[in-house]
Amino acid sequence: MITIIVGEGGRGKSLRLTYKLGLRMLNGFNDYIKLKRDLKQLKSGGGFSQLNLPEQKHLVYADFDLKINKRLRSYWIDGYQIAMPNDYFDTILIPFYSAIGLDEGDRYFDSRKTKELRQEVYRYPQLHRHGDYDLYIVCHRIASLDTHFREMADKIEVMNGVEFKKDKYGFIKSVTFDLMEFNSCNAAEKYQLESDNKSTHIGKHIREKVTIPCWNWYNTKSFRPAFLKDRYNESYSYAFHSTFTNDLEGFIKFNNTHNYFAPQGYLKNEKYDEKIRKAKEQMKNGN
Repeated sequence: MITIIVGEGGRGKSLRLTYKLGLRMLNGFNDYIKLKRDLKQLKSGGGFSQLNLPEQKHLVYADFDLKINKRLRSYWIDGYQIAMPNDYFDTILIPFYSAIGLDEGDRYFDSRKTKELRQEVYRYPQLHRHGDYDLYIVCHRIASLDTHFREMADKIEVMNGVEFKKDKYGFIKSVTFDLMEFNSCNAAEKYQLESDNKSTHIGKHIREKVTIPCWNWYNTKSFRPAFLKDRYNESYSYAFHSTFTNDLEGFIKFNNTHNYFAPQGYLKNEKYDEKIRKAKEQMKNGN
């Protein structure tokens, strides 16, 4: 089953994903038993000696750290490795009956790169049911997700928002998810794009109150390290806006500090990209 969770920023998409995966972890023993039965059958004929059972009795994978307690924690997965086995790039082998959660999943399955995706990538959503996999993908817009995943989606949840109820000390006691559920990407996309009279769209309106503390199960700042990649020895920029005088010298100063066109390297160019990368590497190394 493929579930797509979409919505504008701050509408509770990541929290919704965390809640769904967390429930799967809490009830993961059933998946564990199914896998145990399958492994016994596979190994009975010889071979598959390396296939193993997990230490934690659940089968939940995520590209962010989902931690319910010391005993329950999601397994890590790289969305770029979710594909059928092939000779071109590494893929990850995960057990049948697994649930896979991808936050900002359109970075892996970008609709603008649909023509460039290898068939081993889009064969995965086409065949996932045969492995009893459940895939949960979060993105801002349905249209930003590759068409193969959109076409195979069983459920689309469009987040309208979340409401937190707090006690007098400011601690969260419950969260209410407000969303529309669709079984068609076209209907969900139309609902998401049209802001007027949304209640006329064919979909199921859901308000779900949750009291289990799913808001504590993930770190909302978990992707902060990405902004500091390869910049571990740099300083923050605190430059002020440049001032200029209303004369020739001032105009030159202003134009020297303002870009009106994309700088070299900003737009990809296969012919020159490698040259630019090497030149920057040499400057970085002081050569």
